[in-house]
Amino acid sequence: MAAVMGAVAMLVALAPAAAALITVDGGSGQTSITSSTVACGPMGAPSPGEDYPRPGDGIVRVPMDVGWHDSRSGGSAARTNQYKIDAVYGGQHYINTYDHVSYGNDNGQDGFHVDVPNVAGGTISVTFSTAVYNPSWNNLCPLGNPATISTTYDIA
Repeated sequence: MAAVMGAVAMLVALAPAAAALITVDGGSGQTSITSSTVACGPMGAPSPGEDYPRPGDGIVRVPMDVGWHDSRSGGSAARTNQYKIDAVYGGQHYINTYDHVSYGNDNGQDGFHVDVPNVAGGTISVTFSTAVYNPSWNNLCPLGNPATISTTYDIA
C-alpha cells in the first residue's frame, strides 16, 4: 500500500502545473431587428491600454457580453446574430464567435470568451464585432459592415 501511495504522490508531483489565468475587462455588443430595420450595436470596450498583471506565460481570457432583440413577429425569416472576438498577440490571431439564430419575438443575452495562451507580457489588441446575417449570409447591418470596437490590453 505504501508503494502505491508513493507512486501516486510521484505522479502528482510530476503533473504539470496549471497555467495561470487572468480575465480582463471584456467588451459588449448588441443587435436589434425590427420588421424594417437592423441595428448592429451599440458596442462597448474598456479604454485602450489598461494594465493587467502578467500571468507568467499563462492565459489571458477576453470575455464579451452579447444581447439581441428581435421584435419581428414569431415565425419570421431566420436571422443570425453573430458576435466575434478577435484578439491579436505576438502576431497571432485568437478568434471566437457566438451565433444566435432568431425567428422573431426573441430577446436574450449571453456571454462567451476567447483565451489567449502563453502570454509572457506585452500588448494584446482586441476587436469586438457584431453583425446580423440573412440565410444567404448577406450582412444586414447598416452599410453592410459589422459594428466593431477595438481596444488594447497591456500585460506587464
